[in-house]
Amino acid sequence: MLDKLRIGECTHEDIEEINKLVLSHPECEKPDFQQEPWSNAVLVTSRHAVREQWNEHSTIKHSIMTGNIRYSVKAEDLDRDTKKEPSMEARLAVAELEAKQTGKLKDEIQLTVGMKAMVLLNLATEADIANGTRGETSMG
Repeated sequence: MLDKLRIGECTHEDIEEINKLVLSHPECEKPDFQQEPWSNAVLVTSRHAVREQWNEHSTIKHSIMTGNIRYSVKAEDLDRDTKKEPSMEARLAVAELEAKQTGKLKDEIQLTVGMKAMVLLNLATEADIANGTRGETSMG
């Protein structure tokens, strides 16, 4: 069916079967999102706002399910070379940049011990903190 869909040769019946995958469709067999494999589903979206909401709700859900505290962590700016706070000139230069040029890094993030995380930007490739790197948060 997907091969036919790719080349535009799908039938009305094929389209109806695909429509049944939409959760709001009356004939959709709704999965139990509390059970595997759906409980660990990864969201792939091109929408920043959707990702933000998904992450917020997932963090809250993880905190509730594990009983772990949800922490709010403020960003700490450090100069790449000196590892010290950037100068006022450097801060001003960053403040004048477009959001797209700064990577849209958050000023504050929510974390819960044991939650899964993925890096979305190449932040420090020499330290393997790069786009697609995944891991779990931990204390220590």
